[in-house]
Amino acid sequence: MDKIIVSVGLFFFLNLTTIQTSNSSSSDVDHLNNIINQKQFNKLEKLKGKLESDVLTRWVHYETLLHSITRNPDTPLVEKKLHEFIKENPDHQFSEKLIKSYLNKLDKIVRSSEHLKNKVMNLPNASFKDTVTSVTCLKNTGLEIDPEKFQRLVVENETSTGCQWLIKEWLSKKKLGSRFYIDRARYAANSGDLKFSLQILDLLKRRFDKNVVKANESLVLKIIHKSRRNSRGAYRLFKNNEKKFSSQQKSYLLLQLGTAFFGITHSKSWNLLIQGLDSVAQHPSSTLEIVARMALRKGDFKIFHQAYTSFPDETKKKDNWKYWGAVRSYKKGQFSKAKEQFHDLTDKQNFYAYLANYQVNKSKEYKTTNRSFVLTNPVLSENNISWAKNDHLKDILKLFKSQTFSIALPEWRFFIKDFSTQELLSLASYLSDIQIYDRSISAAIYSQANIGFKLRYPLVYKDAVIKACKGNKVPPWLVMGLIRQESRFNKEIKSSAGAIGLMQILPKTALETYNKNQSELDLTSSTQNIYIGTKYLNKLLNQFNSSIPLSLAAYNAGPSRAKKWHANFSKYNTSPAMFIESIPFKETREYVQTVIISSAIYEELFADIMLERRIEKKNIILNVSEILSKL
Repeated sequence: MDKIIVSVGLFFFLNLTTIQTSNSSSSDVDHLNNIINQKQFNKLEKLKGKLESDVLTRWVHYETLLHSITRNPDTPLVEKKLHEFIKENPDHQFSEKLIKSYLNKLDKIVRSSEHLKNKVMNLPNASFKDTVTSVTCLKNTGLEIDPEKFQRLVVENETSTGCQWLIKEWLSKKKLGSRFYIDRARYAANSGDLKFSLQILDLLKRRFDKNVVKANESLVLKIIHKSRRNSRGAYRLFKNNEKKFSSQQKSYLLLQLGTAFFGITHSKSWNLLIQGLDSVAQHPSSTLEIVARMALRKGDFKIFHQAYTSFPDETKKKDNWKYWGAVRSYKKGQFSKAKEQFHDLTDKQNFYAYLANYQVNKSKEYKTTNRSFVLTNPVLSENNISWAKNDHLKDILKLFKSQTFSIALPEWRFFIKDFSTQELLSLASYLSDIQIYDRSISAAIYSQANIGFKLRYPLVYKDAVIKACKGNKVPPWLVMGLIRQESRFNKEIKSSAGAIGLMQILPKTALETYNKNQSELDLTSSTQNIYIGTKYLNKLLNQFNSSIPLSLAAYNAGPSRAKKWHANFSKYNTSPAMFIESIPFKETREYVQTVIISSAIYEELFADIMLERRIEKKNIILNVSEILSKL
């Protein structure tokens, strides 16, 4: 950040005896962080009541209470403190996190769902309390509920504490058939809870006839569990025991392993999937989505259809599967249905809205709105909220500056949740003025206003971008879209992997690209960072034959992975959009989609600048259709 709000008055020194003022400095946040990271909770306890900052006080209370819950949740003192915290912060994400932690820790020591349920029912009301799946399931223990509601509660929630109690209750009473509970055990193993999945098997053997659980089912669960962490190890375990499994178990494991191998682009992935297709409808939605992506990568809409028709309704409602469901209808010759499905997406502002718009209108450009809409900023009243004097905002910004994101983000959401559209746009404008663009963009997006695209897509560092792009033959709006996604224009940000600055460049990559001595390297310099990042992006574009989707995938996940994904992608009956959807890493998939749409919007915002500087539009115009025209 180029500027940060400076606290007025005395800065306090964070120690065990005195807190002088609520105007906390960034060093105070860092000091608090150090105390928490070193697990010095006695020091934190002594700070209670001495902090005048509401934000820092809540943070200290949250951390000390979380520590107490972790040590021993079932004490009157912990229960009292938790109730007090929730009452004081009923709408805060910290309360939700504490409730979840409380339930998980209690679950390990209580012996009955009734005891756990009583603890939950006694919790103070909070806006999110009934939306916590575990709480909802616990509330329904001991009640007569219909099987449909029970299944709706527990299916794909097998790792939720409350739902596990509800499953065990119904299983103990032999409600529903054994097949249902075997599926719950497999889903739990797939989600990472092997212990509970094995508990289900043990309970099945005791409550039902022992023969309902096939031999080696516990081994099936272990392979399922292992496949999501170590796919090669799981495959070896399967091959060593293949002859022991029933045909149903074998089919299930083959598809499970095929989808697990997809994540590492293993050569056996597709063949294993084909061999296990008979079991497709038995798998959880997370596995079915992988099957659908594998089918799109191969251009196989027959297998895509099998996965799609097995999706739960909630999965089908996701924008990506709405779009590909429409493509499926089109492929089947159901043109009117497909057009209707495409049209349902066109009012949104995301990657799939563009794809749907193109199908409906066969337009060559992504029309987010008319040009005046894109380029117009809101007219804001000078008499609006005085953000510069807002202590709450100051403290939140210091949390972001220190990159304490686990605390900063919940505080930010809590801060803006009740603001009107006008207040959010006013806040976004203020933050843009003081060059805190990441929060400015966030506030503008949260407003959901049909104005203010320049706040969502600021033209920051445009001169440095244009200069770097001239020498590297990279479209400037592509670089702007990439910077917006990588750093939200925060030049000081550093990732956990060590990537630095606007274009999030690793020092090793910078040295290889820049051809300068390390002493000359300063990735926090906006000019140098943009130059090196643009040069590296140009290198990737050359390496991947000017394919923007592949180059962006390589920028995010590394060139070697992008090469593997491309080599494994069918050249028949496919499209660049299908390639993007088939990227196995969620982060990379969403990264590519977001940068593409941001770049298309920046093309609109850049157009006037390009004309003013007499740069030929035809050499730099970029739109989503052109991006997706080449892979």
